[in-house]
Amino acid sequence: MRSPSPYPILDPDLARRTRAGHWTLFLINTILLVPAVFGTMVLWQFARESKTSLRTLVDLEMLVISLPTISGILAWAALGLLLTKPSFPRWHLGSWAFVLLFGLSSIPGGLLMMANLGEMPVYLGLSAFVICLGATASWISIRNMRLAWHSLRRSRNLSGPAPSRS
Repeated sequence: MRSPSPYPILDPDLARRTRAGHWTLFLINTILLVPAVFGTMVLWQFARESKTSLRTLVDLEMLVISLPTISGILAWAALGLLLTKPSFPRWHLGSWAFVLLFGLSSIPGGLLMMANLGEMPVYLGLSAFVICLGATASWISIRNMRLAWHSLRRSRNLSGPAPSRS
């Protein structure tokens, strides 16, 4: 009976199939990283200047606005780390989970921004862009997580016990 390999199973096909979405989201997140960091700094400065900083941070609007900002930074870091290990299915599952969190949390943030600042066309366009980016990031991450899950299952089946010869 063969024991499972202690070394991670590499899947070059997984790296090839997820490369386009990976690079696209990484480059878009790199461009948007500066506004995300600036937005986080503004949110924390606003919370620090407020007399009731804990109540402000717990407020639903602050949570809905700060969650996509923070998860976007985490998604960018996860995609950057995935560039170093593009053939490891477990790394794909973890990295695309952060991207999915960003995508799912940015849709309510865009809707809230559209509801509060919907008078000006610039903010409507920005809100629509955030909602589209969130939906696209969610779709790409779900697809790539599914590919990584199938790759991980395939590698577990290959490293299982050898079939008996009877």
